Amino acid sequence: AFVLMHKLCGGKVPKFHNEIMDDADKQMLEEIKITKQKIEHNIELYKFRDAQAEVIDLARKGNKYMQDKEPWIVAKKLAIINSSESGTLQTSNENANGQNFTDSKIPLSGGGGASQAQIDNCLHICLQLTANLAIFINLFLPNAAKRICVMMKTVDKMLEWENGGSVKLLSVGYSLRPPELLFRKIEDIEVAEQIEKLKIKSAAIKMEKQKADDGQQKADNGQQTTDNGPRTTDETSKLITDNKVLGSKVPPSEGFREALKSEIVFDDFAKIDLKVGTIIAAEKVEKADKLLKLEVDLGFETRTIVSGIALHFNAVDIVGKQVTVVTNLAPRKMRGIESNGMILMAEDADGKLKFVGPDETVSNGSGVS
Repeated sequence: AFVLMHKLCGGKVPKFHNEIMDDADKQMLEEIKITKQKIEHNIELYKFRDAQAEVIDLARKGNKYMQDKEPWIVAKKLAIINSSESGTLQTSNENANGQNFTDSKIPLSGGGGASQAQIDNCLHICLQLTANLAIFINLFLPNAAKRICVMMKTVDKMLEWENGGSVKLLSVGYSLRPPELLFRKIEDIEVAEQIEKLKIKSAAIKMEKQKADDGQQKADNGQQTTDNGPRTTDETSKLITDNKVLGSKVPPSEGFREALKSEIVFDDFAKIDLKVGTIIAAEKVEKADKLLKLEVDLGFETRTIVSGIALHFNAVDIVGKQVTVVTNLAPRKMRGIESNGMILMAEDADGKLKFVGPDETVSNGSGVS
């Protein structure tokens, strides 16, 4: 709606022409009011998921409404009509040179029923619907709702619930900012990282459960095996109590022991080529919050490596840092940048990343084994 408004209505909220309002327009305006009532009903019953579904359903109906109205097709018809009448091809309120035309220059009806008024009504309703969606999603996604307010150049007060259901939230002739994406694209590398973490956690949970089951089974048998022979459950229980093990926690120094991956042979490890390199340049990758583009000096050549560490390190702070690089990893493109290698990192119990590198400075290109 925002994009079409800027293209077809000069970037301003168009007037609503009551004289040509049709059944589809009336139905869409009614849906906005009804949706507020449905959301309120579900919230009162603590059916938050159903309330959220009503917001999504309203957005879906709005998309279908615009698809059925096809204002871009109406604009093309207008351009043809105006071209045949004036000999100059123009669309909406502008001609090819960007000159503005007054309303009197654009007929309210034309061949095939095409009219600027039809475009105005469609986009007026869609913009009012968008404003209502901002109010409705504020219950679930307040930050996204506020970003919509920024694009509409309205204050956060508009998001107050009593304003929901109104179809006069945006004034006619009010100019809006160009639209921006509300949510960034999630990169494949981020998805892969999260999947790997879930696998590790799942395996760890299974191991802990297995240990608990094994311990319970031993307890049920009434014996614990020791170097000196079998010990009864009562004796074991006393031993545990005496040594203050019962109810104790794992010392923090031991940390969380993650599940080990499947066993490999030495030849598998030997295939990995690990070398020490120095980061000589680093910068954020455009439109990617987690990615840094690194230039790494490996002694024999300089490699470009894209690494998902931007949330943990500032680009300027890691220049000059010696790191360990997997140099024979197959190249991979991320955000249009070819990455040739991978930086080895360690993750602590708090999820913070640490570089894996030599304690003392060594020559770039030095092998790691």
